[in-house]
Amino acid sequence: MSANQVIKDHDKWRKGVGGAQAGLSGESDGDSYSGLDLDFITISSTRFNGGSFTSTTFKDASWSSSQFTGVRFTGCSMEDLAITGCTFTNCTFSNCNMQSLKMTGCDLQSCNYENCMMKDSQMSDCTGGGGGSMSDCDMSGAGMSGCTFTGATLTGAVYSGTQWAGCKFQGCTWKNLGFINCQWTGLDILDCHCDGIQGEGVKGEKVVYYGSFFENSEFRNSNINTA
Repeated sequence: MSANQVIKDHDKWRKGVGGAQAGLSGESDGDSYSGLDLDFITISSTRFNGGSFTSTTFKDASWSSSQFTGVRFTGCSMEDLAITGCTFTNCTFSNCNMQSLKMTGCDLQSCNYENCMMKDSQMSDCTGGGGGSMSDCDMSGAGMSGCTFTGATLTGAVYSGTQWAGCKFQGCTWKNLGFINCQWTGLDILDCHCDGIQGEGVKGEKVVYYGSFFENSEFRNSNINTA
């Protein structure tokens, strides 16, 4: 059975119009989908090349050891989606609800996030390179640990109550970001250009910012490397 048929059968099952609960394993797909209900679907060792998902739900789904290349996600619901050991290359996430999403051990190359809700999401042991960007996303309560990003651009986001531990930003651009009541531990900000950064109540330990340049920025009521 083709990946396309498996996906559509799962959607029918979710909507109560036939089909069957399904999962993808060792498949490949490059089609475009819209309006599907793919909650609880499992995707493993599968390749997605091109194609898109629009207004599709992936709530409580599980993706593992899969590759996504040039895939666009628009207006999708990804709450509580678990993503482990996946590779994303030249992918775009636009206007997606990614609240409480958990991403572990993934590699993101030249990926873009636009106007996404990422509240309470968790990212651990992930890498990002080849540029990529994150703009106008809600990062309230999001956590990140053991991650490394190179050449990424972060713009227009507010990080409220976030916790970053053991992370590294190399040669990145931060612009018009807000950090409110955040905790930074073992954070490396290296050779980055930071403009319009506003911090309030930020606490940081072992924060290194060699080679980085901050302009039009201010941290109020904050304690960074003061111990």
